[in-house]
Amino acid sequence: MITIELPWYSKNMSPNIKKHWAVKAKAKGVDTNAGYYAAFSHRKAVDALKPKNGKYLLDIIFHPPVKRKRDADNAISACKGLFDGMAQALGVDDSLFKINSVDFGEVVKGGKIVIKIY
Repeated sequence: MITIELPWYSKNMSPNIKKHWAVKAKAKGVDTNAGYYAAFSHRKAVDALKPKNGKYLLDIIFHPPVKRKRDADNAISACKGLFDGMAQALGVDDSLFKINSVDFGEVVKGGKIVIKIY
């Protein structure tokens, strides 16, 4: 099992935010870079994992920056850039990620996303 801590996603990546496509593209680029650098040190460890049924199982725990009700589907959608960067750093196709569980943890200053891959 690998545990990766990602930063909180850019607010402009939320599917509920109506922004110009260029603003969303810039936010996705920032998130992709953040996901890449957060996961890069785990590149060798992922080689030791054998995907179950061809998929890597993910347990995701969102630690939001502020206490507010959150929607799990929207939070996962907002993480597209982070997941793309993480997959690129690990050298795997993100289509091999299967979300096993999603949960919300305690509030953390700045927010973070903890991902367990097995």
